Amino acid sequence: MKLLTALAAAASFACDPVYSLHLRARVTDHGAPLAGAWVMGLDSASLRPPVAVRTGADGTVEVEFRGFLRNPAADPLAVAAGAGAILIALPDRDFIAHKRGLFFGHASEAILDAALPGPPPELSLRCEGSSCEVEGPDLPCAVYELYIDSSGAQGHALAAPPRTAEVGRQKVSFKRSSPAPGLVVAAVCAVGEGKLRALVSNPIASP
Repeated sequence: MKLLTALAAAASFACDPVYSLHLRARVTDHGAPLAGAWVMGLDSASLRPPVAVRTGADGTVEVEFRGFLRNPAADPLAVAAGAGAILIALPDRDFIAHKRGLFFGHASEAILDAALPGPPPELSLRCEGSSCEVEGPDLPCAVYELYIDSSGAQGHALAAPPRTAEVGRQKVSFKRSSPAPGLVVAAVCAVGEGKLRALVSNPIASP
């Protein structure tokens, strides 16, 4: 009977379409623990709440990111003290997920140590009202608009196709999906041999 129960539980886990990542994050700023930093997914629509959490006084936070038919352990994350201080954490480089439990469960866990400030902007973002345009290297990228300020953080994938700006450069035009302050664009780009490169833009205030 116990064996049948175990096999039934394994089958249930195998058919469960919800994936989860239990993340333990530690954020520092110039080596000191950073309170109030956001740890978030890049595409809020792909996650079940919470989509963003903040570090405590010791600069740490634990969160369970959950995705329906999408594994958050395989997706990049953003760590930010604001739209102008952001780091994109890449899976298998900045955090390595390990399976939790037995059998065929869809639960993973990982530890992330993130040091701010992040790299300088490599994307150029300009907005007029709600119309925006971001320019960057001519690479195959997934592009996201992120809204980050003290009151909240959210992200959205951009579906607009890129167009050539000049040799070696491309542009993406889009409409802001939110009037929220603290807009910044992030891109996760393929650079060959299965490697990823993360780029961020300059921040833009409210329209």
